[in-house]
Amino acid sequence: MMKFVVRSSRNGVRSGVITELPGRPDVTIETPMCMVYSRTGSVPHLTPDVASKIDGTPLITHIPINSLIGHLSAVKQCKKGIRDFAVLGDTLLYGSLQDPAEPVFPGKNDKHSVAVWSKGGRISVNPEMYVEVQEAFKFDWFAALSDGDTDKQTSRKRVRKSVDRTLQWLDESIEKLQKSDVQSSERLFGVLEGGFEIDQRVHSAKETALRPVAGFCIEGFNTAGPETEKVDFTEIKSILHETLTHLPSEKPRIMHQVWPPHLVLEALEAGIDIFDSSFPYIVTERNAALIFDFKYNGTRSQVIKPNGGSDSESATRVGYEIDLKDKRFESDFSGLLAGCSCYTCRNFTRSYICHLVNTRELLASVLLMIHNVHHYFEFFRHIRLSIQEDKFLELLKLINSQRNVPEKT
Repeated sequence: MMKFVVRSSRNGVRSGVITELPGRPDVTIETPMCMVYSRTGSVPHLTPDVASKIDGTPLITHIPINSLIGHLSAVKQCKKGIRDFAVLGDTLLYGSLQDPAEPVFPGKNDKHSVAVWSKGGRISVNPEMYVEVQEAFKFDWFAALSDGDTDKQTSRKRVRKSVDRTLQWLDESIEKLQKSDVQSSERLFGVLEGGFEIDQRVHSAKETALRPVAGFCIEGFNTAGPETEKVDFTEIKSILHETLTHLPSEKPRIMHQVWPPHLVLEALEAGIDIFDSSFPYIVTERNAALIFDFKYNGTRSQVIKPNGGSDSESATRVGYEIDLKDKRFESDFSGLLAGCSCYTCRNFTRSYICHLVNTRELLASVLLMIHNVHHYFEFFRHIRLSIQEDKFLELLKLINSQRNVPEKT
């Protein structure tokens, strides 16, 4: 039986360890953590061989089911699950219905099913089909079927429907899973809905906590996609905090969203343990490289200006990222980020990547993705370190000092 132990909790920020995973008793996972974001089991822009060489890669790969559900019949014929079908190696697999990096079309769910879009078009997924997917794909963890089509503008009546449907589908799924070889209590994450209605959030949390689930997934504050990185977390933080107080502390909490650094830290303060890593992909898609500083130990990096210059008198970097499409980088022969040990920074210059971006070479996305993923994973390693050293507030101050800083020319 999977165990999650909270080792420390300060200012709402939890540090924990997950052990005794089903079928993987040798694996230990430290939280807070992010999962490897993938599509169809592969990190976007990267071959499996390249992705495997990135230092600090998390032990869990996140697979949005909508990217693979069109291949359900082929995976069933394989009979060994998506791990063998896609040759994914030893990574643990977590499945969610929707992709956090893609906006969900609103108004397409009904009382019987949830609409997902695969390459073949729209597919309506009901509890019976969802259990069929889990039996075929054999995820280590998976989020329950849920109606997360709510946001701040959603009516109270629609929010209640979302909560009621999700609980009903959870019960139906558990009943069906208990008749299969899928151990729901060790693999299934119950999903909390409720939009911005706090009483519905609390109801969803209390009821879901009564079910035999391995953990919890928080949804329903938005409809996913790149715009979620701009969310005003102050609008949901108090609701989220109140919701999570009704959950048992010994089970992990996952939340899907595009997570820029400051939102990660705010969600940690609210009590979230596990995040997806779609943010580096979104940054790569806009031809940018992450440069934000997370070294809180007094050895602050110099400012990294968009034109490649530096300012030793300044305390922070200029924002979270730089745009490599900007032709100011044409004659900048430094690496993307001084001190970064990723393959891209050790071997290529800003000038070269700027050239690749502006000539639309596929290699541009490959090199940017390598760096962005590496940098994001390192950020989470420093989060865990800051909690261990009781320096989380220093890290929070450092990250917030880099928010919304205009580029300097």
